[in-house]
This record gives sequence, C-alpha cells and structure tokens, in this order.
Amino acid sequence: MKKTLVTLSIVFVLSLLAWLAYPTCKQWKEKRFLSQAELALAKQDYRAAAFSVRKTLEINPTSVPACRLMARLAEQLRMPQATMWRARVADLEPAIVTNHLDLARTALLFGNVSEAGRALQRIKPPDRETVDFQMLFAMTAFAQNNLASAEEHCLKATLLDPENKFARFNLAVLHVQSTNSEIYETAVKTLEAMRLDPVHGRDALRNLISAALKRNDFRSAQACSEQL
Repeated sequence: MKKTLVTLSIVFVLSLLAWLAYPTCKQWKEKRFLSQAELALAKQDYRAAAFSVRKTLEINPTSVPACRLMARLAEQLRMPQATMWRARVADLEPAIVTNHLDLARTALLFGNVSEAGRALQRIKPPDRETVDFQMLFAMTAFAQNNLASAEEHCLKATLLDPENKFARFNLAVLHVQSTNSEIYETAVKTLEAMRLDPVHGRDALRNLISAALKRNDFRSAQACSEQL
C-alpha cells in the first residue's frame, strides 16, 4: 500500500510538472518554427517557409507575426490569399493603423478595390493625415474611376510631404490630362524633371508621350519615345 502511494505521488508530481511546462514548451516551439520560417523566406526557400509558418499557426492560430509572414509569403508568390492574411492581421490587431494600410496596399495589388476601400474606411480621421493613407485612398479612387477624389488625395499627400516623389508623380499623371493649360504645363514640367529618375523615369516618359500625342505634339512625342 505504501509503495502504491509513493508511485501515485511520483506520477502526480511528474504530471503536474509536465502540465506546468507545457505552455513554455509550446511557446518555445512556436518561436522556433516562426524563426525557421523567417529564415527560409529570407533565403527564398518558399516551401520550407510555408511548412514552418503553418506549423507555427497549428500551435497558435492567432499568432500575428505568423499571419503577417504568411501574407508576405503569399505576396512574393503572387497569390491572392495574401489579402486574406492581411485581413486576418487587421482583425487580430484592429488598433494598429499600419495593419489596415498594409491590407489596403495588398488588396490593390491583387485588384480587390472594394476590400482596399473597406480597409481605409476603418482608419479613424485623426490617423488619416499621412502620405501613405492619402496615396492609398487616391489609388483606390483612381481604380474606381473617381478622378476628382484621386486628385484631391494626391494633392493632400503632396502638401503633407512636398518632397515625396511618388505623390508628386501621381499628381502630375492626373494633371497632365487637364484641359487647364497652367495645370497641364506644371504637370509636364514635373514629369520632365523625373525622366531620369530610376523609379519613375520610364513611366514619366510614357505619360509625356501620351500627353503629347493627345495634343498632336508629335515632335515632343518622338523625342520622348527615343529616350524611352
């Protein structure tokens, strides 16, 4: 009887220790799989990254870093499920503004304009006074063929950061279609100044060509075509 009690006590203690250690072991496994996934993604080993991040989510389905990593993986593989994972992150951490901006950006990347619009509407007015928000709103409006709204938000972005090339370029692209000669000339000057820009140069030339052809300015169109 005494031996039985001792055995039961040992079993109980071991079970208690295992129960106490389980959360720590679980967290350790979660961190290890997540670290392996990040390393694999950095090496562009997408199969290994997908395996490790899935293991992470099996352990903790609400892991924000894992959901965010799954979104990055899907984006690099050009998979539309990226939008779903960005939405998951935004649902798990709704107070983080960048989560909604990332969702809008990814949704636009995959042509889901309505999802992008919903993501931006969730951002409260005090947090909307940023270049990122204004440009994403402008791009969403442009995709909906709402050129007036796109122009308004592009203009707001340039006012928030006059040196932001992306905002200035997109505003110029909208203004180069204007029938107002002053607005048109200003837009042309902006695009001409960006002709050698490594990021916007080719698109600037394409828009200059298109604008010149619309105005029957074949000499300018030819000059830009040769440079392109």
